[in-house]
Amino acid sequence: MKNDFKTAQAHLDSSANSRPLQTNIGERNRVAGHNYYESINYSDSVLDIGDEVLIDELALNSERFFRRRFGFSVPKSNRQQVLDLQKQMGASDHQIRWLHRGGYLQLQNEAIRLHVNKWMPVFALAGIGLLSIVYLFLFLRAVPSEHISPFQAVGTQLLIATVWFSIIAWMYEGTVKPWPIVKRWAVRRSSCEG
Repeated sequence: MKNDFKTAQAHLDSSANSRPLQTNIGERNRVAGHNYYESINYSDSVLDIGDEVLIDELALNSERFFRRRFGFSVPKSNRQQVLDLQKQMGASDHQIRWLHRGGYLQLQNEAIRLHVNKWMPVFALAGIGLLSIVYLFLFLRAVPSEHISPFQAVGTQLLIATVWFSIIAWMYEGTVKPWPIVKRWAVRRSSCEG
Protein backbone atom coordinates (compact mmCIF):
# COMPACT_ATOMS: atom_id res chain seq x y z
CA MET A 1 0.00 0.00 0.00
CA LYS A 2 2.81 2.42 0.80
CA ASN A 3 4.36 1.87 -2.61
CA ASP A 4 1.04 2.60 -4.37
CA PHE A 5 0.76 5.89 -2.52
CA LYS A 6 4.32 6.92 -3.35
CA THR A 7 3.77 6.09 -7.02
CA ALA A 8 0.58 8.13 -7.18
CA GLN A 9 2.21 11.02 -5.31
CA ALA A 10 5.18 10.98 -7.68
CA HIS A 11 2.82 11.04 -10.68
CA LEU A 12 0.90 14.02 -9.25
CA ASP A 13 4.12 15.87 -8.47
CA SER A 14 5.49 15.32 -11.96
CA SER A 15 2.26 16.40 -13.67
CA ALA A 16 1.67 19.44 -11.45
CA ASN A 17 3.21 21.80 -13.99
CA SER A 18 1.57 20.25 -17.04
CA ARG A 19 -1.83 21.28 -18.42
CA PRO A 20 -4.84 19.38 -17.08
CA LEU A 21 -6.52 16.87 -19.34
CA GLN A 22 -9.65 18.42 -20.87
CA THR A 23 -12.13 16.57 -23.04
CA ASN A 24 -15.11 17.61 -25.11
CA ILE A 25 -18.11 15.36 -24.90
CA GLY A 26 -20.64 15.88 -27.67
CA GLU A 27 -20.91 18.68 -30.17
CA ARG A 28 -22.67 21.20 -27.90
CA ASN A 29 -19.92 21.58 -25.30
CA ARG A 30 -16.57 23.25 -25.26
CA VAL A 31 -13.70 23.93 -22.94
CA ALA A 32 -14.17 27.58 -22.19
CA GLY A 33 -10.90 28.26 -20.46
CA HIS A 34 -8.36 27.05 -17.99
CA ASN A 35 -10.46 25.41 -15.30
CA TYR A 36 -14.12 25.45 -16.24
CA TYR A 37 -16.37 23.74 -18.73
CA GLU A 38 -19.13 25.39 -20.73
CA SER A 39 -22.22 23.70 -22.09
CA ILE A 40 -23.71 25.42 -25.11
CA ASN A 41 -27.46 25.16 -25.46
CA TYR A 42 -28.33 24.33 -29.06
CA SER A 43 -31.70 26.08 -29.17
CA ASP A 44 -30.30 29.35 -27.79
CA SER A 45 -27.47 29.42 -30.30
CA VAL A 46 -29.85 28.63 -33.19
CA LEU A 47 -32.18 31.43 -32.07
CA ASP A 48 -29.22 33.81 -31.95
CA ILE A 49 -27.52 32.97 -35.23
CA GLY A 50 -29.87 30.69 -37.21
CA ASP A 51 -31.60 31.78 -40.39
CA GLU A 52 -35.35 32.39 -40.37
CA VAL A 53 -36.27 29.28 -42.38
CA LEU A 54 -34.39 26.96 -40.00
CA ILE A 55 -35.83 28.64 -36.91
CA ASP A 56 -39.38 28.38 -38.28
CA GLU A 57 -38.90 24.72 -39.20
CA LEU A 58 -37.56 23.87 -35.75
CA ALA A 59 -40.39 25.76 -34.04
CA LEU A 60 -42.94 23.96 -36.20
CA ASN A 61 -41.58 20.49 -35.46
CA SER A 62 -40.44 20.81 -31.83
CA GLU A 63 -42.71 21.85 -28.98
CA ARG A 64 -39.74 22.60 -26.71
CA PHE A 65 -38.12 24.84 -29.30
CA PHE A 66 -41.45 26.61 -29.92
CA ARG A 67 -41.85 27.18 -26.17
CA ARG A 68 -38.31 28.52 -25.86
CA ARG A 69 -38.88 30.85 -28.80
CA PHE A 70 -42.34 32.21 -27.94
CA GLY A 71 -42.77 31.44 -24.23
CA PHE A 72 -45.91 29.33 -24.62
CA SER A 73 -46.86 26.11 -26.34
CA VAL A 74 -49.70 25.14 -28.66
CA PRO A 75 -50.47 21.85 -30.42
CA LYS A 76 -48.48 21.12 -33.56
CA SER A 77 -51.53 21.81 -35.73
CA ASN A 78 -51.60 25.42 -34.47
CA ARG A 79 -47.90 26.26 -34.59
CA GLN A 80 -48.05 27.09 -38.30
CA GLN A 81 -50.91 29.51 -37.58
CA VAL A 82 -48.76 31.34 -35.02
CA LEU A 83 -45.86 31.56 -37.49
CA ASP A 84 -48.18 32.79 -40.27
CA LEU A 85 -49.72 35.37 -37.96
CA GLN A 86 -46.26 36.56 -36.97
CA LYS A 87 -45.31 37.04 -40.61
CA GLN A 88 -48.59 38.81 -41.44
CA MET A 89 -48.17 41.21 -38.53
CA GLY A 90 -44.44 41.71 -39.01
CA ALA A 91 -44.03 41.04 -35.29
CA SER A 92 -40.93 39.85 -33.47
CA ASP A 93 -40.77 36.75 -31.27
CA HIS A 94 -40.80 39.01 -28.20
CA GLN A 95 -43.96 40.77 -29.38
CA ILE A 96 -45.73 37.45 -30.03
CA ARG A 97 -44.76 36.35 -26.52
CA TRP A 98 -46.27 39.48 -24.97
CA LEU A 99 -49.39 39.29 -27.14
CA HIS A 100 -50.00 35.87 -25.66
CA ARG A 101 -49.19 36.97 -22.09
CA GLY A 102 -51.49 39.97 -22.44
CA GLY A 103 -54.41 37.81 -23.58
CA TYR A 104 -54.58 39.15 -27.13
CA LEU A 105 -53.36 35.91 -28.72
CA GLN A 106 -55.49 32.92 -27.76
CA LEU A 107 -56.25 29.38 -28.87
CA GLN A 108 -59.99 29.01 -29.47
CA ASN A 109 -61.82 26.19 -31.26
CA GLU A 110 -58.57 24.70 -32.56
CA ALA A 111 -57.55 28.01 -34.14
CA ILE A 112 -55.24 30.81 -33.07
CA ARG A 113 -57.13 34.08 -32.73
CA LEU A 114 -55.92 37.60 -32.17
CA HIS A 115 -58.48 39.45 -30.07
CA VAL A 116 -58.88 43.13 -30.82
CA ASN A 117 -60.28 44.48 -27.56
CA LYS A 118 -60.20 48.26 -27.36
CA TRP A 119 -61.01 48.29 -23.66
CA MET A 120 -58.09 46.15 -22.51
CA PRO A 121 -55.47 48.94 -22.64
CA VAL A 122 -57.97 51.42 -21.18
CA PHE A 123 -58.62 49.18 -18.17
CA ALA A 124 -54.89 48.49 -17.86
CA LEU A 125 -54.10 52.21 -17.79
CA ALA A 126 -56.86 52.73 -15.21
CA GLY A 127 -55.37 49.90 -13.13
CA ILE A 128 -51.92 51.42 -13.46
CA GLY A 129 -53.29 54.76 -12.27
CA LEU A 130 -55.11 53.22 -9.32
CA LEU A 131 -52.06 51.18 -8.29
CA SER A 132 -49.90 54.28 -8.59
CA ILE A 133 -52.18 56.17 -6.21
CA VAL A 134 -52.15 53.32 -3.69
CA TYR A 135 -48.38 52.91 -3.87
CA LEU A 136 -47.85 56.68 -3.65
CA PHE A 137 -49.89 56.67 -0.45
CA LEU A 138 -47.81 53.77 0.92
CA PHE A 139 -44.60 55.53 -0.17
CA LEU A 140 -45.56 58.74 1.64
CA ARG A 141 -46.56 56.82 4.79
CA ALA A 142 -43.04 55.40 5.11
CA VAL A 143 -41.40 58.59 6.37
CA PRO A 144 -39.03 58.85 9.29
CA SER A 145 -40.78 59.35 12.59
CA GLU A 146 -40.23 58.52 16.25
CA HIS A 147 -41.15 54.88 15.49
CA ILE A 148 -39.25 54.50 12.20
CA SER A 149 -35.59 55.38 11.76
CA PRO A 150 -34.48 57.18 8.59
CA PHE A 151 -32.70 54.05 7.32
CA GLN A 152 -35.80 51.91 7.79
CA ALA A 153 -37.93 54.55 6.06
CA VAL A 154 -35.61 54.75 3.05
CA GLY A 155 -35.40 50.95 2.85
CA THR A 156 -39.19 50.68 2.99
CA GLN A 157 -39.57 53.37 0.34
CA LEU A 158 -37.09 51.60 -1.93
CA LEU A 159 -38.97 48.32 -1.49
CA ILE A 160 -42.31 49.96 -2.24
CA ALA A 161 -40.90 51.70 -5.31
CA THR A 162 -39.36 48.45 -6.60
CA VAL A 163 -42.59 46.49 -6.18
CA TRP A 164 -44.60 49.32 -7.78
CA PHE A 165 -42.25 49.57 -10.74
CA SER A 166 -42.24 45.79 -11.29
CA ILE A 167 -46.04 45.55 -11.31
CA ILE A 168 -46.47 48.60 -13.53
CA ALA A 169 -43.84 47.40 -16.02
CA TRP A 170 -45.48 43.97 -16.23
CA MET A 171 -48.97 45.47 -16.75
CA TYR A 172 -47.67 47.92 -19.35
CA GLU A 173 -45.68 45.28 -21.27
CA GLY A 174 -48.56 42.83 -21.28
CA THR A 175 -51.54 45.01 -22.12
CA VAL A 176 -50.66 48.53 -23.21
CA LYS A 177 -47.48 48.06 -25.26
CA PRO A 178 -48.90 45.34 -27.59
CA TRP A 179 -51.97 47.45 -28.41
CA PRO A 180 -50.45 49.37 -31.39
CA ILE A 181 -49.42 46.04 -32.95
CA VAL A 182 -52.93 44.65 -32.54
CA LYS A 183 -54.50 47.85 -33.87
CA ARG A 184 -52.17 47.91 -36.90
CA TRP A 185 -53.02 44.28 -37.64
CA ALA A 186 -56.78 44.98 -37.30
CA VAL A 187 -56.53 47.91 -39.75
CA ARG A 188 -54.57 45.77 -42.23
CA ARG A 189 -57.06 42.93 -41.91
CA SER A 190 -60.11 45.19 -42.40
CA SER A 191 -58.53 46.82 -45.47
CA CYS A 192 -57.88 43.38 -47.00
CA GLU A 193 -61.43 42.21 -46.31
CA GLY A 194 -63.08 45.46 -47.46
